[in-house]
Amino acid sequence: MDGVFIRKKTNVWNILFLLCGIFFVFLYVFLNIVDPEASSELLIFLIAGILCSSAGIFLMLLNHGAYIHVGENTIKARFNWFGSLDCRIDDIEFVLPQTNTLTILLKNGKRCVIMGLENSWALSAAIRGQNFKIETEAADSIRNELAQHQATRKRELRWVFCGIALMFAIIFLTVLLTGGRDPDEFSRLDWTVFAVMCFAELAVAIGMFYMAQRCGKHLLPIEQLKYRLRGAIIAAHPLPNNNTIAVYTDDDYTGRIVVCGFPNDKSVFYCVQEIAGNFVLETVYTSEVFGSADELPEDEFSPLIDITALI
Repeated sequence: MDGVFIRKKTNVWNILFLLCGIFFVFLYVFLNIVDPEASSELLIFLIAGILCSSAGIFLMLLNHGAYIHVGENTIKARFNWFGSLDCRIDDIEFVLPQTNTLTILLKNGKRCVIMGLENSWALSAAIRGQNFKIETEAADSIRNELAQHQATRKRELRWVFCGIALMFAIIFLTVLLTGGRDPDEFSRLDWTVFAVMCFAELAVAIGMFYMAQRCGKHLLPIEQLKYRLRGAIIAAHPLPNNNTIAVYTDDDYTGRIVVCGFPNDKSVFYCVQEIAGNFVLETVYTSEVFGSADELPEDEFSPLIDITALI
């Protein structure tokens, strides 16, 4: 399976950014020729032109020549600006599909975030289908680990918000200590206060971005633990019938379908069970009775994975 990258929709914006940047640069040059003494006031046009042009070029180079191919136990990709991937499916620890984004976590800890994909969910299903394995760890153990990660992320997120509040407080305190005067009216003491506050603002900003980065690193492990917890629940939850014939699940462990029979009878029916938001497996649908397993609706089971022999 090949990845489909979004191209046409982004090209218009990329070219628009580039043209706007060129326009602002030419406008700065033109106005500077007309009124050379106003060059300092017109500097904003030059800055805006450089920023818009850089953004346009930056976006145009994103996924230029990008591709991703999922083959038989292999995956090869070139993505973003300088990203590349060439490994076996067995080397992949976890795959997280999101809107237009596919995140791949390798067993060596390397993360590959591939952006601009139209078929991220289909690619994830193709990868997971080749290295699918049933979760064997107890659900309670995974649940506790998940709670620890979520608590740590919440604590670090509070530090980020505190850093934002502190940055505004430093600005307010700087204005208060300098009497709200303009820089050209600063005394020596005002400049000293201003320099100290700038240093404090920089230190807080660095600390805040550091905590935000640490906070962001918990997102992928949390999603992986949620995935494993759903798998553990599906694998260990008691079956609804003692005459179970087959059990199916999807590649994202969102639920399972259990095919049940009757003693000394070919008739069957199936139960659809889904995992609710509180990680509880609930039966949401019970089918009619079919004469035999051959009469079951094929479209209901064809995209699923048979885990009968694994649980």
